[in-house]
Amino acid sequence: MTIGAASTNKTQNAFAVIGLALLGTTLVTAGIYEQFHSAPVPVGLSVNPAKLTLRAQDGAGLQREAEFVIRNGEAVPIQIIDIATSCDCTLTDPLQTSILDPGEQVVLHARVSLPATGRRASTIRVVSDFQSNPQAVVSLTLLGKPLDVPNVLEQ
Repeated sequence: MTIGAASTNKTQNAFAVIGLALLGTTLVTAGIYEQFHSAPVPVGLSVNPAKLTLRAQDGAGLQREAEFVIRNGEAVPIQIIDIATSCDCTLTDPLQTSILDPGEQVVLHARVSLPATGRRASTIRVVSDFQSNPQAVVSLTLLGKPLDVPNVLEQ
């Protein structure tokens, strides 16, 4: 073997080592990326429906009842610590159980007073002991009856 051939072999070996090192780094990086991006996002409790619009209608009165399903989306039991509403227009009944096993669900019954006219927003906040995502929120839009506005242009 000549000196030039030995030098070429060393260069090829060096490139091969660098290539393997880069490939290994790429595979490790891809593995970390995959592990990081495929990690499940903590759900905790979910409430369905999460948004609800209630409308006042002629002859129906201004009281409405609504049901919401609270579900434990985790692999561990979750305890519901509190259910809070944002105003006196929304009241909730006590739950049948406050501890939900994995996948278990419970129905939350609510009574809502709609405004006579106009619009009001209300929320129901379900607070749990699940550290990563301790609360689920229901957004309510409460709509009163539309105002009868006389057509003054025709008079």
